[in-house]
Amino acid sequence: PLPKRRNVVISSQELDLPSDVIRFDDTAMLAGIPSAWIIGGGKLINSLLDSIDEIYMSRFPGDYSCDTSVDLDYIKQHFDVVGETQAEDHVFQYLKRIDNETVS
Repeated sequence: PLPKRRNVVISSQELDLPSDVIRFDDTAMLAGIPSAWIIGGGKLINSLLDSIDEIYMSRFPGDYSCDTSVDLDYIKQHFDVVGETQAEDHVFQYLKRIDNETVS
């Protein structure tokens, strides 16, 4: 768990989690949380894209065989890159929503 913050895992599976980590069954349970960092797979992130105002994303060039990915077409359409840092093997981007129509 990360210190000095509420740690929530969203999973439909029963998990053996530390006592200070909360498990939610689905994303609807996030409604009472005013601000959250979403760290997850493509399915979780895609399910929350309409509610996200900012994205911190690391992009690693290459072709990957993945069963799930983040909807980059949606991100390109609704977000602008406002900061970017080039590292040796990846690019770190900070993106902000441009359409201001999040569903909070």
